[in-house]
Amino acid sequence: MYNVFTPSLDEVKSFIGDGLAKLIERTLNVTNQIHLKDEIMNTFLEYYKAHCTDSSLLFPGMENVLVSLYKDNVNMAVVSNKAEHLVKIIINELGLSKYFKFVFGGDSFSDKKPNPVALEFILNSLNINPEKALMVGDSDNDVIAGNNAKIKTCFCTYGYSSLFKSTSDYTINAPIELIDIIKGI
Repeated sequence: MYNVFTPSLDEVKSFIGDGLAKLIERTLNVTNQIHLKDEIMNTFLEYYKAHCTDSSLLFPGMENVLVSLYKDNVNMAVVSNKAEHLVKIIINELGLSKYFKFVFGGDSFSDKKPNPVALEFILNSLNINPEKALMVGDSDNDVIAGNNAKIKTCFCTYGYSSLFKSTSDYTINAPIELIDIIKGI
């Protein structure tokens, strides 16, 4: 018999950041149900693909920031540890595609964040000097990836995680704060 309990929302949020497989594995380890990993992974992927934008919203003020940066010809990209096809569904369904030069997922390259391979690809493809780049994110994986790519980093406190293993160059509490940081780079 397994001792099963439901982790708190804060516990589950702490599991986010290393991709779906790790999220499911961490949750199942806590609930003593690791034997269900493959079944849950397949069921979740099927459901999530059809419903990944049901509750997806931009953080308050983010659309204004994207519009402003786009008008200023700032090159923007998305690098997620979520599967690329799912990231693209979310970006497309939220009407954000025009803002981003690249949209990459955890399966777009041989390694996912915190490995800097995606960031380095973007910098090289757009011929951007790392000193003029900024990695914006809400997790250690984001900040460490930026550090590994030798670019400045900005941690968003309003996201899903806290920093435990890294330190960012900037910390913001609202999306609008990004504009002044980017103008200063």
